[in-house]
Amino acid sequence: MKNILKKQVLSALAGVALTTALLIPLNTTYAAAADHDNNGANPVQQEACGPQHHHFDANKMAQDVSDTFGVEKKDVLYYVNEGVQPHEIFKASFFAKASGRSLKQVMEIKAQNGDWKEVIQKLNLSKDKLKATKNDIVSTKLEKTLKMPKNDSLALLKNGYRVKDIAVADELSINTNKPIQDILNMKAINNSWKDVAKTLGVSDDTWKTDMENVHTVFPHRGFGEHHMNHETFNG
Repeated sequence: MKNILKKQVLSALAGVALTTALLIPLNTTYAAAADHDNNGANPVQQEACGPQHHHFDANKMAQDVSDTFGVEKKDVLYYVNEGVQPHEIFKASFFAKASGRSLKQVMEIKAQNGDWKEVIQKLNLSKDKLKATKNDIVSTKLEKTLKMPKNDSLALLKNGYRVKDIAVADELSINTNKPIQDILNMKAINNSWKDVAKTLGVSDDTWKTDMENVHTVFPHRGFGEHHMNHETFNG
């Protein structure tokens, strides 16, 4: 029983990491040219942790985290200024949304326990609750960016469809006036989404626009057709 719980917690953590990486990719979204003031530093630009040493716009990151997870922007900025790594703030913000707690409350629990697995257990967050939170965040993002009705994407996510497959199928549905479910049914193991687009008679220019639209939802560096079928992008 203990091993099963441990596996569920680890799976939940992997899902959180994936959700935040897809929706809020650190270096690609917030990378910015240094904009120094007369004193030689911009207070909202911080150096990201890691070997690449990118500078990123902390104010924009805080706003996006606040919008995505419903936490206080000032709390996000506080932890950035305290030197907490962004991916830790993302996880804490996700758990805050899932549990109905504030970011500060979650970070305090983390400080007391030192382990995210313990935090999940302390917050009494089940695998189903975490999955529902992830689906809610993703469907909200799809509605805001692609104007896809939230209930439609939620239903597809609950049925096990991958989030990026849903996004691409929605674009093709708009292009062709075909039901999104019919388009999802056309995607198989032995074909790509570009193949589906060609079968539907979608032009290369339209397909390019579709992919650009999907990129606005998932601005993940290196995202392309070959990534859509990879298990690491499961919705």
